[in-house]
Amino acid sequence: MSDLSPLCAGEPGRFGEYRVLGRIGQGGQGTVYLAESSAGERVAIKVLHPHLMMDQDAERRFLREVATARRVATFSTARVIEVGTANHLPYIVSEYVEGASLEQRIRERGPLSGDELVRLALGTAGALAAIHQAGVVHRDFKPSNVLLGLQSCGGLFPDQSPKRGAQTGPSPVDRGRAGSKHHLITDATGIPLAVILTGANRNDVTQLVPLLHAIPKIRGKRGRPRQRPDVVLADRGYDHDKYRRLVRELQIRPLIARRGTEHGSGLGKHRYVVEQTFALLHAFRRLRIRWEIRADIHQAFLSLACALICWRRLTSLR
Repeated sequence: MSDLSPLCAGEPGRFGEYRVLGRIGQGGQGTVYLAESSAGERVAIKVLHPHLMMDQDAERRFLREVATARRVATFSTARVIEVGTANHLPYIVSEYVEGASLEQRIRERGPLSGDELVRLALGTAGALAAIHQAGVVHRDFKPSNVLLGLQSCGGLFPDQSPKRGAQTGPSPVDRGRAGSKHHLITDATGIPLAVILTGANRNDVTQLVPLLHAIPKIRGKRGRPRQRPDVVLADRGYDHDKYRRLVRELQIRPLIARRGTEHGSGLGKHRYVVEQTFALLHAFRRLRIRWEIRADIHQAFLSLACALICWRRLTSLR
């Protein structure tokens, strides 16, 4: 972050498990620091000014801000992670939104227009609506307090949400930019049975068992509804003995190609239907690029698309 200021003498170097990397800025109420957790997650920490500790009204307003922030939905606002005290100074640990403010963006590149302006309007309107729904009036809504975040792509499809949301991660195929990824399981004809959203850095094989668990009960024939297939087919990307064992524990026979062996297993003629279904999923413009910060909203669109693909396939068989 180019605007990060180094710490001065006397400023804290740690807040609990968080190591302070530098000062982001300060206002009339407190100072905001960029810090990093022991797991490597970057966060923003706001600390009340020491000279305000004697002002009971200031401390009361600070604590009220914490309670307010926790009531607000987090789909377009920074999530509160933790609240604590260091050297008798209260602090708030919140999600760090990496990127420039709207004020910086306009100063450097001029006014927004077109789709970029529409996305900004929708994001800020949604954030204000969530704040108002919590019974709060935002008294400091200005360009310097609107963070645009990273607009980047990665994994199987770009993530253009106004800030990083859940189920995003550095893409190994797009220079580490934040992105998301779809994991899909289908039947032998390509009808989608389950789809999962993860960060772009999640390995496909780690989602094999979650996909099997995500298959709903399928009715239509006499007897108990089926929820587990007899066999699961996968390519070399899923070649791992640990996951073969986990699949067998579900009473499913894994038929997974092994790395280092010659091609010709015949899996390709079966697996192409998965790629075909991926193409059908991404034919829906809403799924080709992820615009939603909230992962559950994007997952809902995925489920709806799978239902439409299934319905179209079944109606074509009549």
